Order: sequence, then structure tokens, then C-alpha cells
Amino acid sequence: MNSEKRNGLIGMRVIATLGIALYHFELSSPFVEGKQIMSTAYLFVEFFLVMSVFFMEMTLSRKEKTSHRVIVGRFIRIWPAYIMGLILLQVMYAIKWFSGNYIAWLKDG
Repeated sequence: MNSEKRNGLIGMRVIATLGIALYHFELSSPFVEGKQIMSTAYLFVEFFLVMSVFFMEMTLSRKEKTSHRVIVGRFIRIWPAYIMGLILLQVMYAIKWFSGNYIAWLKDG
């Protein structure tokens, strides 16, 4: 598949991602009007998953890459972001609910 077609498909996946993010933003913000527009946001999720599986199949269909190499490569790419997210989540909890007092947060359980 040439890069122009692939870029178009990636753009469609980006639009689906933005639709999902907008839906989550509307759920968390009580002052945003227009919740009726995003009532079918589950379609964005389904479309995003279909596109992701398509790209995964394209990656696996290349003869030089085995599924083992693809999985290891993705794990190496995602693992640092996952660990950083876990650390930042704990820091945000401590700052938001316990005003930065980690000891009180740990004692609270």
C-alpha cells in the first residue's frame, strides 16, 4: 500500500481518536452543551478498533517481521510511557486530594 493511502487511513484513525476524546471531555464537563451530538460515540470506538486491527495486519503481513518481533517492539515502545503514566497518576492523586502530603495518602489506603 502506498504511503498516500496509508496516510489517509491514519488520518481517519486520528479523527476517530478525537471523537472519542471529545466524548470523554463532554462526560467530564457538566457545562458543555450538545451531549446529544456525541450520543453515538461508541461508533468512534468501534471504527478506531477496526482501523487498529487493519494496521496491525498490515504490519504482520510484511514478510521480514514476525509476530514475536512486532510484539517485543511494541512492548519496548509502550512500556516507558506506561510506567511514567503510573508515576504521574500517583503524583496527581497526592496533589489533588491530599495537597501533596504523600504520607497522608499512603496512610489513608
